[in-house]
Amino acid sequence: MSLGQVRFNEKSNEITAIPALLETLFINGNIITIDAMGTQTNIANRIIDNKVDYILVEKENQEQLVEEINEASRKRNNSAARNHSVLLKIA
Repeated sequence: MSLGQVRFNEKSNEITAIPALLETLFINGNIITIDAMGTQTNIANRIIDNKVDYILVEKENQEQLVEEINEASRKRNNSAARNHSVLLKIA
C-alpha cells in the first residue's frame, strides 16, 4: 500500500493535484482508487502509462464516458479471453 498527499493552493483543486501526487508514489503493483473528481482523461492516461490497475468512480453526468465504459465492457465480455471480471456501477 502506498499513501501520499499533496498540498495545493486555494486556486487549485484535486484535478491538478492528483497528477503531482501520482509522481511521488511508488505505484507499481498497486491498484489506484480515485473518486469521481479525479476521473479525468489526463489522470487516467498517466495511470495507464504506468501499467497500473485502477478503479475510478464515474457519475452519470458524464454521459459520453458512461457510454464508452459500457461499450468497453460489452467488448470485453464478448472476447475469447475471460480471465477478468468487470463490474460497472454508476453513481
